[in-house]
Amino acid sequence: MLLIVIVGLGTERILAPIVIDLLSDPVLPGEEAHKPSLLMTVSFMLFHSLVVLWIIRRVTIVKYGLSWRDLGFVAIDRSWIGRAATMAVISVPLVTLINLTVLQSVEGPVENPQIDIIAPVGFTWPAFISMTLLAGVLVPIVEETAFRGLLYPWLRDRMGVPWAIFFSALCFASFHRMLYFIPAITVLGIILAFVREKSDSLWPPIIVHGGFNTAMTIILYSSLAEGNA
Repeated sequence: MLLIVIVGLGTERILAPIVIDLLSDPVLPGEEAHKPSLLMTVSFMLFHSLVVLWIIRRVTIVKYGLSWRDLGFVAIDRSWIGRAATMAVISVPLVTLINLTVLQSVEGPVENPQIDIIAPVGFTWPAFISMTLLAGVLVPIVEETAFRGLLYPWLRDRMGVPWAIFFSALCFASFHRMLYFIPAITVLGIILAFVREKSDSLWPPIIVHGGFNTAMTIILYSSLAEGNA
């Protein structure tokens, strides 16, 4: 299970910037690089996400005889929808505050490689809609299946709930490949694992994760839109 998480999502974090660079048009020294088209970026993200889900299904369900229910895809009480939405709203300013606090101690600019992935062509309505759907729906399903569906229960059975929550969150943050953002993403991971433990289902953390990603994507594209105005 750990191998699935490491190989599956790890390759995405490593390969995504490389693939996007390869898809960019070559330019002469001193010229501004041309970023890949929105279609290429969306196609790569969609393809890789589906491959990760296929690997999870192939190994856990086909080989070991588990079911999606065993991974946490079980029905929840409707009250959890509201709780998860509330946690998503709370997580946005909390994570932002932690990021700002950490970045204040950093000298010089800090690059966020995910911006080139989430906004490959700057602000356009097709980019905004497609990336909001990917970041707000598909990515949370894939990442929650891997980290809270596979990794967290595996750790919980071996080290108990508190340490499993912490280490699964730390792994979740580390895979985002952004050193200065690890503290904030770890806190988000703790929230997601806590919700997974209390609800005994993957749907609430998917809602929290999806709400958080949607909010951050809207904030990013709103900023880009203002810059284009």
